[in-house]
Amino acid sequence: MDKKTLLINRIHRNFADYKAKLLKVDGQGIFEKAEEIAPYTQVHRNMTENHSYEPEELDYLLLFQNPL
Repeated sequence: MDKKTLLINRIHRNFADYKAKLLKVDGQGIFEKAEEIAPYTQVHRNMTENHSYEPEELDYLLLFQNPL
């Protein structure tokens, strides 16, 4: 598996974990996290769909278990 695919898979797993955590929060808690949810979702989209990575970026981001 190439590094970009590895990174994107990791980001998707991180985002799935984040969503699963949010699903356990009550309605008021979700409302309170609205300012966090929108940018987190946007960063996920940008990192997985709209970004072409330099090799150095891939190496750096793969150092993290949660690059988001």
